[in-house]
Amino acid sequence: MSTHSLADKLVIMAILALPYDAIPHILPFVYRPLSLYFIVAAFAIYLLQTHGRFSLPKPVIQILFFSVVSVSVGSVVLLYHTGSFVGLKYYVPGLAMGMLSVIVFSQFLSRHKDPDFPKTVLKYVGYAYIPAMFLGTLETLSCYHILPHVFKSVINTIFGGWQEFRPCLTNSEASYASQHMVFAIFVYAYLYKVFHLKKWMYCTIVAAMLLLFTVSTKGYLLIILSVAFYGVFSSIAKGNFQKMVLKSIAVLFVLALICFAMYQVLLLDPGTYFAKRVLEFNSISETIESDSSAFVRLGLPMIAFKMFLNNPLVGLGAGGYHFFALDYIQRYMPFAMNLNDVLYMRKTGNAMSSAIFFQVLANFGVYGFVLFIRPLVVIWKRNKKIVASIRSFALLFSFFIVQIVQSGNWAYMHMWFLFAFFSIKRSESYSSFAGPSKNG
Repeated sequence: MSTHSLADKLVIMAILALPYDAIPHILPFVYRPLSLYFIVAAFAIYLLQTHGRFSLPKPVIQILFFSVVSVSVGSVVLLYHTGSFVGLKYYVPGLAMGMLSVIVFSQFLSRHKDPDFPKTVLKYVGYAYIPAMFLGTLETLSCYHILPHVFKSVINTIFGGWQEFRPCLTNSEASYASQHMVFAIFVYAYLYKVFHLKKWMYCTIVAAMLLLFTVSTKGYLLIILSVAFYGVFSSIAKGNFQKMVLKSIAVLFVLALICFAMYQVLLLDPGTYFAKRVLEFNSISETIESDSSAFVRLGLPMIAFKMFLNNPLVGLGAGGYHFFALDYIQRYMPFAMNLNDVLYMRKTGNAMSSAIFFQVLANFGVYGFVLFIRPLVVIWKRNKKIVASIRSFALLFSFFIVQIVQSGNWAYMHMWFLFAFFSIKRSESYSSFAGPSKNG
């Protein structure tokens, strides 16, 4: 199959557009991925070429089955709880974007039998983030008054960023930018491992520096959790649990040293937003009660889990979490009703998303959770051998698992790209992932 077909070129364009998800006016949503246009066009061509008979790996078929069941059964459950289907608008559009993406990415990857092709695809991802990192570097220099602030303003205007004193790169805010940078770090680390080219090492360093300057708690936690999951996954794959415990202790010690160093740095400029959050921290409960951002990240998952405990078998239905979120906040966490993000939710009538993992529990209960976990188990089995042998691959895999568990948006393109990437059965091409490889 030619790699130069029109549909394939459109998918490559979608990959190159992954960093751009906030450009104003291109979509009527907060999350506005430029990649979606290329995905839709590629899907239409693949549909005509295959007459609807897509070549999809087992985990993708399973996640599509989850989607169909969650919408059909979830609609009935939602109707029972609310008397209408209004809640579907909070669930179906994002899910549809995600499923369309995973179908197209999977079809693209499945069509090419060259064992080196997945590495080539990751190179496309690596090249995609270079312009975004260049813009992020200009932004950072502008935020720290090394360059005129007009650079930051122009980049925000073009790419949809709204924070004036934190680098957003080509995203709406620094928090989203940090997620992209964590993704980029692990991709570049893998590419450097495989190709041994200094350009990928430099890209890794730049991505790590930009992650640091986003000053995003979510980004920092994401990379810490990814490293932690890496230790767990690689040790399970190797069957060496004692080594896992020793590694975990060593990692925790290093992280403690890093946190101590960052604390000392924050003392030098205690007036910044991030510094205040750290230096004024007394307890998790107090932070949730007083910090709107912390409530979104920690309080909303608690709300979603409470919904699950109240409706454990079938949940509240598709979109039920969003439909009932404000009622549950009022009932169980009334202190949060006047926090900024909750006030925004009350004004718009649209609850902010909790992590997908908790949304599944709240919306679909036990049956939905089982259907959602099944493809992840298959993905683990297909990648276990490589995870045990290639550290950089294991880190990228760990990021994928953390992302799909904690992500709040069913539409995230890079998440579904990784889902498709790790779904492909590749036992016959295992050795190609170990590198080294030419033409990097």
